[in-house]
Amino acid sequence: MAWWGATWLLRLAVLGGAFLAWGAFELHDYWSAATYAGMAALAFGLQRVTRRQALGWIVDGNGERQKVTHWSRGYPIHVPTSRGQRVVEEAEAKSSRRRRLLWLGLSGWGLVLWANYLWPLTGKSDAIHVLFGMTAFFGGMLLLPWFLELGMELLYLSGWQDMKGAKVLDLPAPRPGLDEVMQQKTHGDGRVATEEEALALLNPRS
Repeated sequence: MAWWGATWLLRLAVLGGAFLAWGAFELHDYWSAATYAGMAALAFGLQRVTRRQALGWIVDGNGERQKVTHWSRGYPIHVPTSRGQRVVEEAEAKSSRRRRLLWLGLSGWGLVLWANYLWPLTGKSDAIHVLFGMTAFFGGMLLLPWFLELGMELLYLSGWQDMKGAKVLDLPAPRPGLDEVMQQKTHGDGRVATEEEALALLNPRS
């Protein structure tokens, strides 16, 4: 219930931020309008996260942990997945995310360092000034997705479950041990009737 309460409070914050942004915009206070709009956007993102958390998890009939996507008349609706599928998804998502972190980071931070080197030289010629602008622009464009990937990596390392490729924290379903197998086997130790005995049962002599 606490997560649902937080969800509705954040939804009210979205409406409040949008109302304040519109009021500041009508007063031509564009800086405040942008600030309030950013707060509304942040609250919108947070309410989506809290709503997903409020939906919760279930354990299905096969003992698999499943994320609820929504509820219908008291019944949880989910996309059936197995632990093995989630293990593969985690490995693929982690590998892909870390490759993007590496290459976006190398190229983005490299361009930012180059722009930092060019900054004191921009007054010497127009060409250096244009080169600085292009370097800073493309460096920033590469760092934006890098920061997003970094945020996803930090969520993954924290054990956050409501994300694609989350850590598989639940243990595999226990397999029957030797004792259980032997107990099951005892039920099949009865002697099988011979053909003569079966025929005798089917054709009893008077």
